[in-house]
Amino acid sequence: MKIKKNFCLIFIFSFLKISSVFSLNESLSLPEENVNFFFKFLEEFSGYFLKSLNEILEILKNTWNWFNTHFFKKIYFSIKKEFKEKKPIIKKEFEKEKLETKKEFKEWLKSLLNKTLNELKKR
Repeated sequence: MKIKKNFCLIFIFSFLKISSVFSLNESLSLPEENVNFFFKFLEEFSGYFLKSLNEILEILKNTWNWFNTHFFKKIYFSIKKEFKEKKPIIKKEFEKEKLETKKEFKEWLKSLLNKTLNELKKR
């Protein structure tokens, strides 16, 4: 879905850019001139479109390279190293939470059963 939107935006901006270039050179008044302008536009459009697409891809490539060098090589590996150091502590805490949750669940279930039995005894 995003690709379609991006393609439409590129197409519209390319059309506006090319049409503004052509309109500066020639003023159109007759229908034949309009048709000729449209065919000229279609001939030139592919070149301009490919140039703009190459520029966009170059920007994306540079962005990815920056992200790769600054995030993955610096931040990601430092976080990974710290996580490995803290992994045993995290496991211990997880086991404690697991035991506490089991205990709380048993207590809750016991109280629920007691309430249910009390309600049944009243009837």
